Amino acid sequence: MALNHQLQAFVDVYNGSANEAAKIAGITEQYGRLLMVSLNSPSARPIAKEVQEAIRQRQSTSLAPDIANRQRRQRFWTKSMDDGALCMSDRLRASELLGKSEADFVDVIKGADSMLLVLGSPRKQIESREVDHVQGQAEAEGSEPRENEEDASQDD
Repeated sequence: MALNHQLQAFVDVYNGSANEAAKIAGITEQYGRLLMVSLNSPSARPIAKEVQEAIRQRQSTSLAPDIANRQRRQRFWTKSMDDGALCMSDRLRASELLGKSEADFVDVIKGADSMLLVLGSPRKQIESREVDHVQGQAEAEGSEPRENEEDASQDD
């Protein structure tokens, strides 16, 4: 069964909100919600299956060619990384992006009562956290934190 003009308009403008699509298509919001109800529901109408299928078909054909999915991006980065004609900086950048997409730079540091997910170098993260901790202690004691040993010897 072909969709009438209003139902086709509903399909064309549906973007996740049945109420908004119903207003634009010129049907009641209640009917729009009924069209999008689960097909397993006892209140599902036979036309709902056709409308939902038309929406799925529209979304799959309109978005798929324009938006690269994860596998397409990874294939592109791999080809770019392996392409000897590109300059080394471009090849390294492709390698970095490919590594990020595969979570190569993610480290998990587990503590006694918590877990820290660190992106990048965990050593830098830990060192900066230790510096923040020392500065916090110095502020609590009312003194300035010392940057290095030379500062400490000048105070004596």
